[in-house]
Amino acid sequence: MGISLSRLFFALILVLLATAAGAAPEKRVALVIGNDRYQDVPRLEKAANDARAVGQQLQQVGFEVLSYSNLSRREMNQAIGQFVDKVAGGGVGVFFYAGHGVQAGGSNFLLPVDIKVKNEQDLVDEAVDMQRVLERLADAKAKLSLLVIDACRDNPFKKAYGRSIGATRGLAIPQAPSGTLVVYSAGIGQQALDKLSDNDNNPNGLFTREFLPLIAAPGLRLDETVRKLRSSVIAKAKSVGHDQNPAIYDQTDGDFYFISGPVTVNIQNAPAVAAPALGREAVELEFWSSIKSSNDKTDFEEYLRKYPNGSFAGIAKNRIKTFAAATAPPAAGEGGAMEFVAGDPVDVEWKGSWWPASVLEIRKDKYKIHYDGYGNEWDEFVGRSRIRARK
Repeated sequence: MGISLSRLFFALILVLLATAAGAAPEKRVALVIGNDRYQDVPRLEKAANDARAVGQQLQQVGFEVLSYSNLSRREMNQAIGQFVDKVAGGGVGVFFYAGHGVQAGGSNFLLPVDIKVKNEQDLVDEAVDMQRVLERLADAKAKLSLLVIDACRDNPFKKAYGRSIGATRGLAIPQAPSGTLVVYSAGIGQQALDKLSDNDNNPNGLFTREFLPLIAAPGLRLDETVRKLRSSVIAKAKSVGHDQNPAIYDQTDGDFYFISGPVTVNIQNAPAVAAPALGREAVELEFWSSIKSSNDKTDFEEYLRKYPNGSFAGIAKNRIKTFAAATAPPAAGEGGAMEFVAGDPVDVEWKGSWWPASVLEIRKDKYKIHYDGYGNEWDEFVGRSRIRARK
């Protein structure tokens, strides 16, 4: 039998509405910068390649891409200004940077190829302060900002000037404004791998080669994308005996997809509309698969936050209890709680992770500690339950 006129008319209305919605797509802009041809510090091999590859992939999923390589400080600031202007007023912005970066005084600096400094104070004038980029995006009222920073390499200044400028390796914890997600290619004190072996001829570093296919994965939310990326990088690095745990700092609220699940109209059964390619159960399974082998308690806490009654909620709770038991101080009568004195190196629990620190002084039942290793001069009084001997 033929399709009724009323049913056909309704299906056509749905098609027209979908077309109208497509006429005003979400404003998506990406800035990718790859710096490797440095003039006065050691050069890099794959930074420019990584940025170009990410830019091409983002263009394939609907981003307007501003792609640059080997920029001076002036050129970097101009590119960032253009990028911020384009995402202003509710746009979605992605900033991918590959190159040298250092932390000093609690700030993260991205290094242009013409960088020349003799001390840490010069970084303010000669490098690009990443926090300033975050603040400009927040002031521009971007709907969502994703910063992916592949700059976790050895500090280039030690070799260049024979003295230490900034922390030895890695970047400091960013102050991410609301609506911002920041991803570092490696954790504090870790090095991002360019290759997995001497025979590895891939033109991209480990982090980028794992990131590229996830950009094109349909139905994967942004938070799930970066956690899946982290799990993949951790596994590949461990396979060659290296620790590389990408750091994620998430201040976003809501769902963003590089590629949403497809929407179709079935004229024979209008007004049915197909669901996204991945349903909630499939997304939950994907998320669980990405963290089930994790040794980070916060991954399981995040799972319970998203899926309090999920299929793996019981397992997640048991894993959290296991972590708590492993890090709890010994009970009285079981060797006694270890005590520390000023100057002792320790680990301190902060938001589910352990950070290197040193004891400054003891006041009653509190330890004043100083966080080491990322240059932000952060002192804090903590209780005994949050402190352990340095591992």
